[in-house]
Amino acid sequence: MKASILSFGHVDVILPLANQLANDIDLELVLVFAQNKKKESVINFEQISVRTGFLNEDVVKIILGERILSYLNPKLKVRIFIYSNLKLRSFKNFLLSIRFSCYLRQFDLIHINGQNAVVPLMTLLLIKKRFVFSIHDLQEHSSERKRQRMSFNETNNRFILKSRHQVILQNKSAFNFACSKYSRSNNTINYLPFGELDIYTQFLPKDLNPEFKSDILFFGRISAYKGIEYLIEAFRIVKKNYPNLKLIIAGSGKLYFESNLADNDSSVKVINRYITNEELASLISQTRIIVCPYTDATQSGVAMTAFAFNKPVIATDTGGFPDIIIPGKTGFLVPVRDAENLANAIIKILQNPFLEKELSEKIRNFMQTSEFSWASITQKMQSIYQKAMRN
Repeated sequence: MKASILSFGHVDVILPLANQLANDIDLELVLVFAQNKKKESVINFEQISVRTGFLNEDVVKIILGERILSYLNPKLKVRIFIYSNLKLRSFKNFLLSIRFSCYLRQFDLIHINGQNAVVPLMTLLLIKKRFVFSIHDLQEHSSERKRQRMSFNETNNRFILKSRHQVILQNKSAFNFACSKYSRSNNTINYLPFGELDIYTQFLPKDLNPEFKSDILFFGRISAYKGIEYLIEAFRIVKKNYPNLKLIIAGSGKLYFESNLADNDSSVKVINRYITNEELASLISQTRIIVCPYTDATQSGVAMTAFAFNKPVIATDTGGFPDIIIPGKTGFLVPVRDAENLANAIIKILQNPFLEKELSEKIRNFMQTSEFSWASITQKMQSIYQKAMRN
C-alpha cells in the first residue's frame, strides 16, 4: 500500500503517528499551509517567504528545523504544500487543488487529518480514491460558535460521517454521539485516540528560564471555553494554605477573564502571547501540575503534551478528558465550573510529594502500555487503512 497523509494543522499530533506508520507502510506526509497561515503547533515559518504549491526539499528542511528533522523517521518523506489563502471561494485555491490532486493520484490511500475549506473539493477531484478522515473537533466549542446554524466545518463533518469513507474520531464521547446519530455508518466510524506529543520534548533547552518555573501551569490558546476564571478562583483558595505558590497562565488570545489577581499578585504570571516551542518545553518541565479547567472540550493536546513530560493533569470532567485522565494514575478529574473541587484536587497533590512522584511514574508506564501508546495506535490505524482499502 502506498499512502499519503494530508495534514491541515495538528502537526504535533500527526508527526509521531506518521513516524510509527512509516515503519510498516510506504508513507508520505504532506503538511498543508497557506501563505497567510504559516504557523501551527510546532511549526512557525512566518518570517520565510514561500511560493504556492509544493516547496522544494531545501526549503522544507529549513522550515522543519534541526530538532524536528532529527525526530523524524528516516523512512518518512515529509513535503509541504502551500495554498494561496484560507478563503472558501478562491480561484487560486481551485487551481492549486487541481494541481495537488493530480499529484495525489499515485497513492492508493489518502488520509486527511484535520479540516480546511479545500477538503470537499479535493475529495471531489479524487472521487475514485479511498480516503480516511481524522476529525479532531466534531462540533465548534461553545464560546467560539459565531451563529446558531452549523459552521462550514460542522457541515463538512456531517457529510464525511455519512460517506462511505473510514472516519476517525479521537474521543469516546464524540464517537458515541456519531454512532448514535449516523447508525447506518457505524462500520465506517472508528474511535482512535492519539498518544503523547513527545515532539515537544525535542525542544527542551539546556538552560531553563527560571522565570518559567511554577507550581501550577495553564498553557494553550486562551478562549472563553478554557474556564481560566475558575482556575484563578481555585488558586485564591489554595493560596490560603500555600501562600508561596506560583501560577503561570501562558498562551495567546484575548484575556476574557477578570485578571485583577494577576495584576496585583506577583505569584501569578500571565504570558499573553505566542509561546515558542522552547519556551513551552521549559514551562512544562519546570511545573508541578498542569490544569485544564475547560467548560467544554473534545480531546486535548494539552494533556498529551503534559504526559510527554510525565506531568500530572487536573482537568474537568468533559469531552475527551475522562478517556485519558485516570484518577490517581494520570491526574484527577473535577466537575465543570467548580473552583472549590479544583482547589481540593490541587491541594491533594501539593500536600503529598510522594503522590506527585507516583503520578509521574504511572504516567510514564501508562503512555507505554495502554491504548494511548503510539504502538497500539499505529496497529489500529493500519487496520483502519486496510478496511478503507477493502471498501
